[in-house]
Amino acid sequence: SLYILCYIAIVKPESQTITKYNITRAVFNQLKRENSDTLSCSCSKVEVPFKAFVSNKTIFHPVCKSIFVDQRWIETLYLKDASTYGAGDFRTTAYSQFRILASLCSLSQDTVYQNQLDLDNYKLINSHLLSKIQIEQKVNATVEFFKNNASTRIISFLNYFRATIRANFMASALNTNFLIAVRNKTRGFNGVGYKLYSQQTRCLKKPINASLINEYEYCGYKNPKVEAGFLSISQNESFESHMEWKSPESNTTIVYGFFAGCTPLEALLDSTLDCLYNITCLQILTNQFPNMKQV
Repeated sequence: SLYILCYIAIVKPESQTITKYNITRAVFNQLKRENSDTLSCSCSKVEVPFKAFVSNKTIFHPVCKSIFVDQRWIETLYLKDASTYGAGDFRTTAYSQFRILASLCSLSQDTVYQNQLDLDNYKLINSHLLSKIQIEQKVNATVEFFKNNASTRIISFLNYFRATIRANFMASALNTNFLIAVRNKTRGFNGVGYKLYSQQTRCLKKPINASLINEYEYCGYKNPKVEAGFLSISQNESFESHMEWKSPESNTTIVYGFFAGCTPLEALLDSTLDCLYNITCLQILTNQFPNMKQV
């Protein structure tokens, strides 16, 4: 029986609670290393806002802080006859694309600032003291959640807006996805009259082949995009020539990083904005938009 008592004492030692006062970070770290499984340190405050110990630095895309989203720059791109150049011509959508770009920058900034305010007021709640690593893990997970939430809000809004436009087939005033024209009629009431023509626009990305109708991508069914450039379509060319647009030819002046699409928004969403970082390309814009020389 003495053997049994000794065995029980060995395999089942008695627990002992030791209380420490005036805990510092150094003391806590030492106790954590020595008693990681049994250490318990109650907090006098169970909640603390993130702004008390977390700092944030937000960096936006440099274009959103540049003159390219300034109203003075945008106004220089305005052309009263913009819709006459054709859907594939950058002059048709330049003004609208930069207005949308400025709006997207403003939307992202407002969303991020509100998100940052919510994060600052978010409270870390815990009844026991945590190690530095545990705090970092909780903070990083929370910050990542807020970042994903901000991104989801912006993307959801854009997707809803795009779906609304496509589902209702809203016609652009620039004639990029739907073309409306009025022609004189040679024969009509009392020999004089007009005829209204309307047709969704289409994009040709491959060489013309009359036997393959699917070479054309209509804005009512697909979402075609090609590189934007400065084309030679004039105001006097036919209705059919304005109804169709295609990838720029080899001798076309390209606006690098910008696209032409069924709407200015769809064109902008694929853009990389390369032209804005290229002096030569900016000079081309200056030549095509005379008002730009005043900025």
